[in-house]
Amino acid sequence: MTDAFSKLVEPVPIPNKEAKTVATAIVDTWICRYACPKQIVTDRGREFCNKLTDELYEKMGVKHLRTSAYHPQTNSSAESFNRELIKIMCTLLDDPDDEEWQLFLPAVQFSYNTAVCSATNSSPFFLMYLWDPNLLYFQIGGGEIKLLGENWATDRLDRMKKIYRLTQQRINATAACDAQYYNRNHSHLNFRVVRSSVCETRLCDVSQGLSKRERKQLCSEC
Repeated sequence: MTDAFSKLVEPVPIPNKEAKTVATAIVDTWICRYACPKQIVTDRGREFCNKLTDELYEKMGVKHLRTSAYHPQTNSSAESFNRELIKIMCTLLDDPDDEEWQLFLPAVQFSYNTAVCSATNSSPFFLMYLWDPNLLYFQIGGGEIKLLGENWATDRLDRMKKIYRLTQQRINATAACDAQYYNRNHSHLNFRVVRSSVCETRLCDVSQGLSKRERKQLCSEC
C-alpha cells in the first residue's frame, strides 16, 4: 500500500489473495495506523473488487477508484515500489524462492520510506511526520524539537502548509514532465467521422416502410 502524496509505503505479506485476507490487511495495516483515506486506487483484481471490500469501503466512507484496463501507470506509485522491492530482494537473496524474504521486509520498508523521493524532493517519512528519523546519518539541525510554547502549534501548522504546497507543486511538475516524455515517444491515433457511414446506418434502421420520396428526403438530411 502506498500513499499517493507522501509516497509512504506499507508492504504486507499475505498468504493468499482472498477478499477477506486483503480486506483485513487494509484495515489492520493502513486504517488502524493512519485512519481512513478519502480515496483508494486499486487495479481490477477480484481481491480488490468484490462484495466484501465494497461493503468495507462504503462503511468507512472511502471512495474506491479502479485503474484503467491495461494501464498500470494509473497506480504508478505502488507499481514503482513493487519494482524496487523486487530488485532489492533479488540482491539480498541468493534464491528468489527463499521464504526468508519476509525477514528483510521491515528494513527495506524503512529504507524506502526514509530515502528522498525525486518526485517530492523529500522523504516519505518526513512528509508523513514532518521530521526526519532520528538516525546518525541524518543531519538534524536546530537542536531538540520544542513540544511546548505558545507559538509552537501555529509554527508547525504554517510549516506543514508550506511543505505540502511545495510538495504538490513538485509532484505536478514531475507528472507534467512524465506526460511530455510519454507523448513524445508514443504516436497518437486520429479519428474522423465518416458522414456516409452514419447516413447508411440511419437509413438501414429507419427507412423500412417509407416511400421513395420520404427516403430521398431522409438521405438529404444526412
